[in-house]
Amino acid sequence: MQPLKRQQILEFLISRQAILPEDAPVLGVEYEQACEDYLKTQLNQQQSKDELAAVRRLLSNPMDLTLVAQLLAQGKEPDLLKLQQQQYEIMAAEYQQLYFRPFPLSKFAETVYQMRLNDQITIPEEPWREELQCMERHKMVLTRQFRDASGKSYREWYFRHDKIQEFFIVQTFLKEDNQQRQQQHLQDPRFRGVYLTVGNFIKL
Repeated sequence: MQPLKRQQILEFLISRQAILPEDAPVLGVEYEQACEDYLKTQLNQQQSKDELAAVRRLLSNPMDLTLVAQLLAQGKEPDLLKLQQQQYEIMAAEYQQLYFRPFPLSKFAETVYQMRLNDQITIPEEPWREELQCMERHKMVLTRQFRDASGKSYREWYFRHDKIQEFFIVQTFLKEDNQQRQQQHLQDPRFRGVYLTVGNFIKL
């Protein structure tokens, strides 16, 4: 895939307004200016050619660009190496406000790790109903409605992208009592994206 041109990136960011929350603090003309300012910073011609090319590649990924749009609409400065972390922090802050307790990151992350280990793609609704509803509002997960043979409706939950699932799996790799996991799955192709993400966390 060829990297997008600056104008194409800008147009995509502006088009994301259609899916942004109506109560986001930065919308309309202010949001469009935030997009302009952000690209001016990120695509600074004073960078080396290699650095500029790397930034353009990241800004050519529709999922990452959508995350950038969400963060700009929240008045945040997107960090291209920490987009999932920033998205999680905004979601977790809202979760704290809604339920008066911290998001149970360690326990939820362990559930997500076991999902990958067992090749399971659906997220169990119980005991994570409230967590999933909050994550859905922040475009981290989605639901699909189904009917069983008797006509009774039910829903299933999925991560919107592997990168989001891998963000949670990484949290289990980084726990002091789980350090062996960083070696355990080195030859397992299912965890390749997790190791790439772990590398970013270690660099940071």
